[in-house]
Amino acid sequence: MSYRDALLHGWLSLILVISTLACCKEHCEKERLNTVYIGFNTTEIDTILLRKFKPGGVFLEKTDSFYFHINTPLSDSIQAPVYNGVQLDHDYEIYLPAAARTFRLSAITTRKEDCTCGSGRRKIILTYTLDGRNLTGEDIYLKKKYFFCTFI
Repeated sequence: MSYRDALLHGWLSLILVISTLACCKEHCEKERLNTVYIGFNTTEIDTILLRKFKPGGVFLEKTDSFYFHINTPLSDSIQAPVYNGVQLDHDYEIYLPAAARTFRLSAITTRKEDCTCGSGRRKIILTYTLDGRNLTGEDIYLKKKYFFCTFI
């Protein structure tokens, strides 16, 4: 194979790889919390504080914390996945300052699955404990509590 043929072959291979990767429309976060906020208005969840703790469900040893500012459209349920700094083998507190609400998430179990487009593997949440309740599913539904008063 001549130098020119080798160079042409290399360029064609590079173009093929780039065009294959360009078709991928999904970004594969290796670990993420698929949080869904139910019943909150947008001003109550525009700022989120995520506190990371060592696992065990006791929430005593904080290892990190992150502030997120989100801008979401008005809806009954607002999806706001979090993946920056997330490690699913840790426990988390999700604090909403404007709503004065804290959610505690622990005992997360996962399974691994291949990412599309051959970009590695990611963890999918199977079960978790939210505020003392054992739940299943990939999405973590955080519900606003409503207080109803009955006058007699």
